[in-house]
Amino acid sequence: MLITDKGEKYVSSAGVTLTVTDLQVRLSHYAGTVTLSCITSCTLSNSPTYLWYKNRQPVTDKLTKHNKLYLFFSEDAGNYSCAVKGREDLRSPEQTVRRENQSLSRRLW
Repeated sequence: MLITDKGEKYVSSAGVTLTVTDLQVRLSHYAGTVTLSCITSCTLSNSPTYLWYKNRQPVTDKLTKHNKLYLFFSEDAGNYSCAVKGREDLRSPEQTVRRENQSLSRRLW
């Protein structure tokens, strides 16, 4: 039996295939810059707003209409996750950003 978030119930004798496509944080880095991308294979509403979390705490200045977060400083190391505004209860699993070099200097862009 499948019960939807609206309480609707579905039963099938033929079986049901359920595919869950939650948010994921993908990490890439180049020349001291780390890019985090909040991705999903689900269709989202028009122009969703993404929220970012570091070590399970909201990163208030990282609210964005784009699904990317750019990190430049060594103090940005930590565990990051993302969510879509309005569904903050459905956060992505955490992705760890590590300091590759303790002497990583600040880049001014």
